[in-house]
Amino acid sequence: MLNSYFGFSCSPFENTLDQQFLFLSECHEEVIAALLYFIREKKSFALVCGDVGTGKTMIVHHVLASLPPSVLPILIPYPDVEYIEILRYIARVLNVNPEGKGNLELTDELKEVLTRASLDGKQAVLIIDEAHLLPKSSLEYIRLASNIETTENKLIQTLLIGQNELSHKLRGREMRQFRQRININRVLCPMSPSETIEYIDHRLKIAGSSFDRCFDPGCRKPVYEMTGGVPRSINRLCDTALLICMTEKRDKVTRKILNKAHDAINSDIIRVPEAPASGAFFHSKKSKLAFASAALILLLVLGALGYGERLKGWFYGSDVRKEANTTVEKQQAPASVEKSQGNPPTQGGKDGSLDRLPGPGDSPALRSAPASPQVPPGETQATDKMDKSVTENDKVSSPGVEAGSSPAAPEKTEAEGQIADKNQEAAQIGGDGADKKAASETETPDAALQGTRAEEIAPGSSDFIIVTVKKGESLSQIAARWFPGDPESGKKSILAANPEIDDENLILTGQTLRLPRPGGAGPEDK
Repeated sequence: MLNSYFGFSCSPFENTLDQQFLFLSECHEEVIAALLYFIREKKSFALVCGDVGTGKTMIVHHVLASLPPSVLPILIPYPDVEYIEILRYIARVLNVNPEGKGNLELTDELKEVLTRASLDGKQAVLIIDEAHLLPKSSLEYIRLASNIETTENKLIQTLLIGQNELSHKLRGREMRQFRQRININRVLCPMSPSETIEYIDHRLKIAGSSFDRCFDPGCRKPVYEMTGGVPRSINRLCDTALLICMTEKRDKVTRKILNKAHDAINSDIIRVPEAPASGAFFHSKKSKLAFASAALILLLVLGALGYGERLKGWFYGSDVRKEANTTVEKQQAPASVEKSQGNPPTQGGKDGSLDRLPGPGDSPALRSAPASPQVPPGETQATDKMDKSVTENDKVSSPGVEAGSSPAAPEKTEAEGQIADKNQEAAQIGGDGADKKAASETETPDAALQGTRAEEIAPGSSDFIIVTVKKGESLSQIAARWFPGDPESGKKSILAANPEIDDENLILTGQTLRLPRPGGAGPEDK
């Protein structure tokens, strides 16, 4: 499009290695002459440094095209590798198999091949472009490789071409031996103001035009000021200026257009798409609908598995969890409390157990527990006394206290007082051994009730007690109340009797637990 607008036969300002566009400034001619002298006289090392875009690679390809047939060039365009890789590359170019060989063995074979080539009138030239990327260790190995020589001449010559950083790297004290071996040392400079215009005119003539046909005379000085005489910068500026000139439908590039081109190529702003690719999935209506449906199905499944109240707590905070726990406590109030408040007792299920909301800790074994456990004959009297104490205790409860709530350290209950009176009366009467035995058996199960209220106990087996977890209660507190002598061992017994507890720090209000009767045969004793 640009070529047809200006009548070009080809693009004049492409950054390619096409040798027909090569323009030799005074500095370029001097560097090329020095390199050809280096090869012809079989010198050991040559060094060419220059700033970015000054045409170093263009010169390398010009030198390669000018070499005589007796020269074997070995070009390494990107040397950011270890020295062994460079050595193997040289071996492959010279038809030497490098597989499985170390530095010394490979160097010996290369020396043999290069010696035979030298006897045949051939010479090898190693050309490393972008040599500023070489680490110092590789530079030292390259210096040592230059010792591959005969008594008459060097068997391999080395040409290093790189940016100005290469000369700074070779200034170190540890590189002084390398510097002493450099025979040709040149710096490729930018072009002068007059050479800059000649360079542009040369390229436009190759494309079938000229500077005066495409640029106003007022552009001569600004072109050099904007590019500094660097060929790559000149190419970018002129190509952008011609594009803007075509867009504005002008015949020539003016100074104003040149300023616009300079601003365009030197802008620090890099434009990117506004919508990131990672979020493209959520911009589709179908994708949004599918995502919402999947989320709804997940919530329904979690609710069916009994995680509804916990999900509310996660979404809405601790206040909702407290409210939910209070509701569960009220729904799970024991029958004795309902009776004391004037409410009809809760209807029993088919198995005789109390109907209530299932807790997260309920297990099939607990739900199938019999409502009326078989109590041994020796404990009949104790069980009757316990039921009586439960009824009396419910009657004297404070009207403002919630059902199921009890102090952490309760005082001596009325049931305990009745038991103590009964034991004292039995001791005064001094009955026979059977009466003493009955009093002893009565005291044993009732002593397990110390530190807890009677309404906590639910029907269970003769070896276990069913306890409902109250608001704010932890497993350690329950173990300390029921097993005051050894709370830690009591907590382990509770965990053994309730295998459905996965986390001892996560028990819920309203959850029912099986507790081994203190003094009885718990799960750990069986």
